Amino acid sequence: MYVEKSCLDILNETDSSSPTPGGGSISALVGALGICLSRMYAHLTVNKKKFLALDEEIQNKFVSSFNELEIYKNSLIDCVDKDCEAYDAFMSAYKLPKSSNEEIEARTKAIYNATLIAIESPYNIMIQSLKAIELCNDLIEHGNVNAISDLACGVIFLDAAIQGAALNVQINLNSLENELKEEWTFKMNNILNKSNELKENIVNQIKTKL
Repeated sequence: MYVEKSCLDILNETDSSSPTPGGGSISALVGALGICLSRMYAHLTVNKKKFLALDEEIQNKFVSSFNELEIYKNSLIDCVDKDCEAYDAFMSAYKLPKSSNEEIEARTKAIYNATLIAIESPYNIMIQSLKAIELCNDLIEHGNVNAISDLACGVIFLDAAIQGAALNVQINLNSLENELKEEWTFKMNNILNKSNELKENIVNQIKTKL
């Protein structure tokens, strides 16, 4: 499992002739790092006197978003290995025998199913990362101003994860029928647009506090 390896091991394996970890897995890792930065900002907020003096409802909302971010962090960590597994399944399907009509039919079906998994895997990274950005938006107003640049970095990383994962969705879409391809393209672009809009809004808000 890649997530159990050292940072240096992951860097070196990425910088190698091995096709995994690839763009999808690294996008998931970048998204998880973005959440970690955002949660660090929250960690540096919740026990401060200024925060504890806030209305209880405001504190509870902040802490709720902070805690929920951990769910998406863990999900993205899982996606690092899951995306590698999706790629391995895709390549295994192409290596299936094709000496008879039955084998060709089975191979074609396996490739199609593996392609769908190879699309769904990075798309899931996009979904998890977008939900995390939405939660980060809840943390801006009442967080520790001295660490707010880390929140901005976290959101930028999450948006980068979405952009990277989207490219890994797109590269597999040409294997699909036009109708299904258009459906996936619409869903992918919808997340990209939402992410970009949220990122710009959050970063601009934070810049006014620097």
